[in-house]
Amino acid sequence: MKAWFIHVDALPVWALGAYGNEWFSTPHVDALAARSVIFDQHFADVPRPLHPETFRPFFPWCSLHETLEFPNLQWINYDMVLPDDAGHSWNTWIQAVEHAVTVFDRWLGDWLSTHDIRDQWVIVSSGRGIHFPHADWLPAQRWNLHESNLHESVVHLPLIVHVPRDVGAGRRVLDLSQTPDLAATCAELSGTPTTEVWHGRSLVPLCHRTTAIRPYAIMATPDESEWALQTLAEKIVVKPHDTQDEHVRFFIKPDDRWEACDLHQVHFDYSRQLKHLLTYVRDLLRKPGPVNYPEIPQEEQTNGYCQTG
Repeated sequence: MKAWFIHVDALPVWALGAYGNEWFSTPHVDALAARSVIFDQHFADVPRPLHPETFRPFFPWCSLHETLEFPNLQWINYDMVLPDDAGHSWNTWIQAVEHAVTVFDRWLGDWLSTHDIRDQWVIVSSGRGIHFPHADWLPAQRWNLHESNLHESVVHLPLIVHVPRDVGAGRRVLDLSQTPDLAATCAELSGTPTTEVWHGRSLVPLCHRTTAIRPYAIMATPDESEWALQTLAEKIVVKPHDTQDEHVRFFIKPDDRWEACDLHQVHFDYSRQLKHLLTYVRDLLRKPGPVNYPEIPQEEQTNGYCQTG
């Protein structure tokens, strides 16, 4: 069975109608989404462009690397022309993003018109999003939009999976998934043997209503100077090379989608517990799996991996 992976570098999840955007017109993406399973909580491991040659079922900082081949998987790279944020007003920048997204949408419509996908898997996703601009009117210090390279707009990614015969059409998956899971999914679809040491888990079962595969997402910048742990209810961002408390930020999800209110001081003890959990799991992910993820601590409760100091 043939499978397609359409990789759109820096495709903003917030710019698609299927994810709630009412400003831009993306009828072809929305039509494909209506025939597909939509993953609402898909996150990068490290925000970066994806390539089939470097696609791995491990987190990038793992000591073990495997070279995978994906027979029967057709990989398509679509490069969007997006603006940088230097010197642009918000209106100019958002118009440029709209143009890039709608051009991609038209391309997808043309591609779908020439391909019969009824009996084929089609995955549309990205490896990174896009930073919001440094607009003069935007109070960056107030909103924290440029203090983190792991901001919501960069690490929260679209993932649309068309299952043959439109199985699960229009269903939304609220469970967390990450980039290594895409590699494991492509391996299953292409018949590549899997191993127990992989961090990533195939998303095919989630397309058919099975249980969640990970309790939270772990992500980092390419140089590992910044780390984050995110659940459906909260997110913590840490700069581990600086031990000062002001470099730990804590956000309530999903209400604070754009991470405007740092509540680290309000939830000081709990955010410190999450910081130690992040450090613990980060060390686990440096080794091959399987990974037994510890549970998220309850507020004002200390578990074995949570230490003070």
